[in-house]
Order: sequence, then C-alpha cells, then structure tokens
Amino acid sequence: EQSTKVFADIICSLHLFIQNQLQPNLSASLTASSSGHQVHQDGATPSEVGGMSTTLGSGSNIYREGFQFGGTTHAVLALSPVGTARGMLLQMLDKQDAPQVAEGYALSEGVSCLLDTVHSVGLSPVVETPLDDVHLTAEPANFESAAPSVSSVRQMSPSAHSSVSVGSGPGADASSDCGVKVIGTEADSDRVVHEMVKVSSKDILGSLSLLLDASQVPSITEAVLRAFHTLVGVCGRVELDTVMQSFLQNLSKASQPLDALGQPTISPVLQDDRPTAIKMTSKKLQCTKCLLSVALVHGVVLRNSWLTVLETYQTVFSILGLQVLPSNHQDEALSQGEGSHLVLLLQQLCQNSSFLSDKALLDLLSSLSTLFKVAERQARSGREPLLFASHLLVLCCKVNLKRLDLFWQIVVDRFLSACSSNHAGLREVSAKALTTLIPLALQEHGSAGNREVFHNILSSLSKMSDVSRADVCHQQLSCVFQILQSLGDQLGDDWPLILQIIRSSAQLDQSAVVQLGFEALQLVAADFLALLPLACLTLCLDVASTFGLQTQDLNISLTAVGLLWNMSDFLCHHQSTIEVG
Repeated sequence: EQSTKVFADIICSLHLFIQNQLQPNLSASLTASSSGHQVHQDGATPSEVGGMSTTLGSGSNIYREGFQFGGTTHAVLALSPVGTARGMLLQMLDKQDAPQVAEGYALSEGVSCLLDTVHSVGLSPVVETPLDDVHLTAEPANFESAAPSVSSVRQMSPSAHSSVSVGSGPGADASSDCGVKVIGTEADSDRVVHEMVKVSSKDILGSLSLLLDASQVPSITEAVLRAFHTLVGVCGRVELDTVMQSFLQNLSKASQPLDALGQPTISPVLQDDRPTAIKMTSKKLQCTKCLLSVALVHGVVLRNSWLTVLETYQTVFSILGLQVLPSNHQDEALSQGEGSHLVLLLQQLCQNSSFLSDKALLDLLSSLSTLFKVAERQARSGREPLLFASHLLVLCCKVNLKRLDLFWQIVVDRFLSACSSNHAGLREVSAKALTTLIPLALQEHGSAGNREVFHNILSSLSKMSDVSRADVCHQQLSCVFQILQSLGDQLGDDWPLILQIIRSSAQLDQSAVVQLGFEALQLVAADFLALLPLACLTLCLDVASTFGLQTQDLNISLTAVGLLWNMSDFLCHHQSTIEVG
C-alpha cells in the first residue's frame, strides 16, 4: 500500500509539473519584469538558448511550436523512443560547469517521463511485453499506416496472456530464451497493475488529455495516442471499466470533426450546408484512427465500451459522408479520398471479429444492436436514420456464422423490428440484411446436418411474412428463389415454411409481389414436387388454389387453374407411391 501511495504521489507531481509548464507562469513573468529581460519558461534567456555549444538539449531537434495552450506556444525537444530516454544531465557528470538548459527541455523531460511511466505500466502484466505486442505482433509504425492484416490482429482472451511469449514459436515456454521474463502469478500481477492504474488514472488522464489537446507536432501526438492505446488495453484487462471508459471518451472527443467555429461537431445529422463547414484536421484523423486501432487490438476487453467507439465512428462517418461498404467493394472505397483508410480499417474490424471470444463478440453485436435501435427511434421521430450500425451488423455476422447460435436471435429480432418501420430506407436495409444473412447461414449449417438450426434460420425468413409491406415481401420472395435454387433438395421437413411464405404473397394487394410469389410456386411445381414430403402435397395444392382466388391479376388466376391440373396429373401418375407412403 505504501508503494502504491508513493507511485500516486509521483504521478500527481508529474501531472502538476506538466500542467505548470504549459500554463503561463506568473512568477516567471514577474521575475522577467523585475530583471529587465525576458526569461523563458525553462529559465534560460534568449541568448543562452541560442548558445549551441553550451546549452543543454540544443543539439536535438526543437519544435518551437510543439504545444499550444491558452494562446501561448511552447517549445519542445524531439522525444526519444519510449523507454530509451535518458536525462542529458547524467551524460555530463564529467563537466566542470553546469550546462545551460535549452528552451523546451524541462517540458520534454516531463512528457518523456509520463510516456515512459505509461509504457512501464503496459509492461507490468505477467509477461513483460507491451500489450500492443501481445495482441498485435505486426503493429504498424503509426496509425497512418495501412490496416493490419487479419492474421496480425488475432485477439486473445485475457486468460491467454500468461502463456504468450512474443517472438517464441507455438508451444514455447513463456520463460524461455526469447527475452520474456515471468513475474509471479497472473493474479498477483493483475492486482498490482489494478492498484497502480486505479490510483494514478486521474492524473495520467489529465496530463495525456492536456498534451493531446495542446500538441502541434504529429510525432508527439502519435506518442500521446500510443499512451492512450496502451492504457485502454491495461484497464480492460484488469477490469477497470470506468477508467477505460474515461480514456475512450477523451479519445472520442479528440476525434470529433470541428465546425466552422472550431467547436466539436457532435450532431450526426448532416444539413444541406454542413459539409462545407466541417473541418477534419490531420490530428483529428490521427485520433480517429487510434480509436479504431484500439478496437482492433483491445476489442476482446472493451465490453460495454464498444458503444463509445461505435458511436464515435458513426458520427465521423456520417459527417464526412463516408459509406460502410462490403469488403468486396474496396476499390469503390478507395475513391473516397482521405476517408478511404477509415473505411478499410472499419471493414478490417468486422473481419477480425471472428477472432474475438464469444463474450467479446456478443458485446460488439449488442452495442451495434443498441446503435441500430437508435436509428429506429430516429425514423419514428421523422428524422433521417443513420444506417451505419446495420451495415456493420451484416459484416460481423457474415464472418461469424459458425457461432450463429450465440447471436442469431438478437440480430434477427432487431432487423425484423425495423422491417415494420414507416421509413422506406430503413425497411429496405433491414430486409436486405435478413435476406443476405439467411441464405449464407443456411449454406453454412445445411451441410452440417443440424436440422434444428436449419429450421430456426428458415423460420426467421418466414417471420418476415408478418410484415405486410410490399417491399419487404418482395425481398423475402427473392430470397426464397435463391434458397430453392441452391438448397431446394435439402429443405426436407421445412418445406411447409417455404410454401407458407409463397401463399402469404398471394394475399397482398401488390400485383408485382403476387407475380413473384406465383413464379416461386411454378418453380416448386416444376422441379420439386417429387421432393415434397407427403404432408406437403396437400398444402401445395392449397397454395395453388389461393393464387387462383386472388384478384390482383386475372392471368395468374387462370394460370393457377392450369397449375392445379398439372399437380393433379402428377398425383395421378404417382398414386401408388403416395399410397405406399
């Protein structure tokens, strides 16, 4: 407990030091006015700062406008790679005269200490290697680089960390010669990290948020974002969900595009004159890509915080006019300019959801379902709904059909509910989502011979008949055609579901839907009568009679009578087989 308090005091002091460096120093101003010359924040006069041979830190790159805070610019030295910085005074112990300090040196040391502290916290769990490296063995050098490949972002459950050693082959021992040191048990390590983050998170978050807001140099922004990235992963692992949410909310705020007045744009609804007033700076893009990188790498421990990430991306995509496209349309995505990389990263997130644990996948899909529910409320209130979540739900479900039993009912119920909406666009997207996923799910599980799963999937298609909307019914019947052509010989005892769908189309007052339903019946009568279970033959005749009685299209009624004669001929020719059955 004592060491934890000491660590908290160190972080608090470091936070106050950085804050003091960035804020105008009243005492320094008073000293300058009394002494008659200007004093820089680090204590050196302009002439001293310019003395290249005698000034500490002057040999390094100095960003004269490294930070901007409260209308004041602050110089900062180029930061050393995290974990490699050394105080320059230690390198000059053999000097007789103390060197003068360059402008920005103290602030640079404070920032380096903070980032090194965060890096050390990231090294603390059982295996002494950054969480980024555990999750992402081929992480890009910066968030501007291309999206990671599927194989490079395979996410693991938290319990797997104790057995992973970076750089070792499969099955290698974590304490082997790969340079990884095991420190106690996983429970002990997590407890230590939990306390360290818990007592220091407020000051670390305050410092990082201040630095991120004030940073004017991409490389410094990158270093601060990596600290956010590491801490989100650590908080997720030790289950400090509230702290993790705070870090993510700060990243979310930093990602929001600015309007013409320089204020964060939080409304996802575009107005006619809005696109010309939106400013997406390079730093905002860095923050946005970092937020998605967090989801790619640490998605397994985000839990309820998935919603914060997804809400941010929905807002950014809507404001920038980006579209979530299927992965086979990546060439089209590339035509969207600056936003193309965001689109590709988002598609990669959906692809990599197949590597999430069952619990993490449910967290992701539940958050998407919640976001899509918001779109339904928008439609009911007369606003244009955002369809971002629906596209992501389809993409995530496509790559996780092997685990369909985990999420199928949640996703289907959400889309079926939206199919009843008065908003035509929302109905179309929802019906399209269902009729895209159902054939894929049937193909995935039809060959496995699990009739119960097969029946449940087909029942989802049948439930679309409860929605008396012509556009929904049209997509439903198109899906029936697709199923008949690809899986007609596997329907077995589920034929009644198909026939009931076809019959329901005859009861609508849309001639186009009636026509499509009758064509489906003709296909059944021509190619599948011999495959129908005996109990379905009577049902098939009843469906044909329904089309004969409908009043939308006289030609269909007359053709249905002829179809009944053809079915009667079939029954007559196969009477002996039917009687034996």
